[in-house]
Amino acid sequence: MLTVLVVAGCAARALPYPPTLSVPLPENEFGTFQLDVYDYSGLVLGGKSGDQTLGTFVPVDVIAMPESSELQITWTGGACSHRPFVEIRGTSGDLRLVVAPSPVEYSLAPVACPAIGIGSSATLSLAEPVSQESIRFTGQR
Repeated sequence: MLTVLVVAGCAARALPYPPTLSVPLPENEFGTFQLDVYDYSGLVLGGKSGDQTLGTFVPVDVIAMPESSELQITWTGGACSHRPFVEIRGTSGDLRLVVAPSPVEYSLAPVACPAIGIGSSATLSLAEPVSQESIRFTGQR
């Protein structure tokens, strides 16, 4: 019984630890979505979702808004990428981000996914302002 629970728990996520924060994203015809935030910097206070656009391509991007101590993250994920994630490390003067817009998600049953992009965004509130020059976006996983 314990093995079934462990396998079922691992099926939802490839990462072995819980996120610091999960930001609910808009639900659409492909289900519910959330952005998992793994904050190793200690700067993230909260988050809110932006809009989703079905069938469009939005490059992965991170925009600093130091006047409001926020980061806006945009990306395109797939219809079966229900839990994209971002890892944040460093300090407000040297912030490193890795964004995974379409991480591998495991399922016990085969799932057919349509080849459609879903453009999404989320805004993270920070404890300190961060300038655009302080961000090192290290890419995607």
